[in-house]
Amino acid sequence: MNSKILLAASLIAVFTIGLSAQSSLAFAQYMGNVGSEGQTGSYTLEEALEIQSRRVASAEANPAAGSGTPYISADGVVGAAEYKKYAIELICKEGVETALERSINTMVNWAKEKDSAYNHYFLYASTNRITWDIKDGKISPWLVLNCASGKAALNNFNDEQLSMLGAVLDPSHWALRFKRQPKDVELVKQVAREANL
Repeated sequence: MNSKILLAASLIAVFTIGLSAQSSLAFAQYMGNVGSEGQTGSYTLEEALEIQSRRVASAEANPAAGSGTPYISADGVVGAAEYKKYAIELICKEGVETALERSINTMVNWAKEKDSAYNHYFLYASTNRITWDIKDGKISPWLVLNCASGKAALNNFNDEQLSMLGAVLDPSHWALRFKRQPKDVELVKQVAREANL
């Protein structure tokens, strides 16, 4: 339980830091040989080099202060790996009702974008779109693996797309889950039949 709380708190911190970092501006550290006629700075290249030398010396003298490298941010090394692990775990453990609702909403939004019927999603959405929607949890394996058009769409995926979805569509996990929850499988199949998927 504590690890889930710690993970959730870490992800919130990572995304908060990531969002604030995206909105900040970067400026050149050396403003050039400029002066009193509308230019933006007034120190010389030699002065700028001296300032940078002092910054390097300060960083070497205080190694615990860090380099500013985004190691734990959402787009850093640990953040991306932890987010991916957390997302896959969430997709694999979520309830069928939530998964179906989100999947249908995603299909309806696609239909509005494409001026199409939502039940044409697996027939006409690009394989890249479907791949990313499944990977991101927008389209659930509950639906993909329990409707004819979803299974047919998987046959059109290339090896790269299938490898991207390996952890999300893990056959051993879903076979066991479907075996343990036959009523949920029947619900999905009923919804798929009524939606003409």
